[in-house]
Amino acid sequence: MSLTCAGRLLITDFINSTLLGQYLDGLLAVLQINASEVDILIDLEFRREQVEVKQLGGSAVSVLPNLGRWRTVTLASGSFPSSISNLPYKLWMPVPRADWLGWLDVHSAQVKAAGRIPSYGDYGIRCGGPPTNIPNRPDPNIRYTSDKAILVRSQKQMAR
Repeated sequence: MSLTCAGRLLITDFINSTLLGQYLDGLLAVLQINASEVDILIDLEFRREQVEVKQLGGSAVSVLPNLGRWRTVTLASGSFPSSISNLPYKLWMPVPRADWLGWLDVHSAQVKAAGRIPSYGDYGIRCGGPPTNIPNRPDPNIRYTSDKAILVRSQKQMAR
């Protein structure tokens, strides 16, 4: 029987890479598994700016202990705003894909350094975190993902 495990690391876990390495080594020992049986998810959470994903993601990937030993390494973040109620109606409005564009920057840097390239992960076309309690029924909208932006078009609700 083969056991695989997933580990989610937040950016705050990377404050001290020595402690992170000790924590991960201890966890592997307790679980009695090898790093090659572990999928690592580096969760950058909500990041509105491409440069945040680039810098935080690149830094995390560069200091992750035993980068080449993990079964998989995924860099994930989200950039979709928690509310689109301030966007105009009946127009396609672009929301920059800071998550994807920042990951492309990390990818490019890892290729240049001949380093391991993390997989890409995102929160999709909604804001990360638990759903917000919305007192009113939201206006219907369409969301479409392009290479550089999430295109959003909202429609005003019909009066009842």
